[in-house]
Amino acid sequence: MKWSEAKRELRTKEKGELVQFLKRLFDLNSENRAFFTANLTECNDNSLEYYKREIADSVNPGIDAPVDLKRGRKAIASFKKVSPDDLWGRVDLMTYFVEQGADFTLTYGDIDGPFYESMCRMVNSILDIVDQLPSIEFSHFVQRFQKLDAKTANQLGWGFSDCITDATSELQCRLGQ
Repeated sequence: MKWSEAKRELRTKEKGELVQFLKRLFDLNSENRAFFTANLTECNDNSLEYYKREIADSVNPGIDAPVDLKRGRKAIASFKKVSPDDLWGRVDLMTYFVEQGADFTLTYGDIDGPFYESMCRMVNSILDIVDQLPSIEFSHFVQRFQKLDAKTANQLGWGFSDCITDATSELQCRLGQ
């Protein structure tokens, strides 16, 4: 079915039928609930929490579960689709992804090259878009990177510590520190 056909069918429904239809979509899965939350409330905190849980469960799952970076990146991509104008939320989730990766490594030890390459790619993605934030929000992420850098200095493998240190320096320069 194409959107034009779906739209035509939806226009034939009564308000109560549409509400029931939307309830079924809402109940279908947690990602739909996050979509409703993000689009029907003023504050996206509940929506962000859903995506943060997805990221934590996939990037820092504990010792007994496998790391699934693809799932963590998918959570960020899904948030971007749900809330395309929420740049702060997106940068928050991307930074959280990196923080969870660092915490996992600090807790359980060295991983492998692809893990750290993925982390550094995420850091570079943050650097690519964080300048679009208002200065107060930008400074918030500078502070998070400063804390992350202090916590991980020379403790993470495959150049990940260096990546965080370089990003922190770059962010501080951009902020004028």
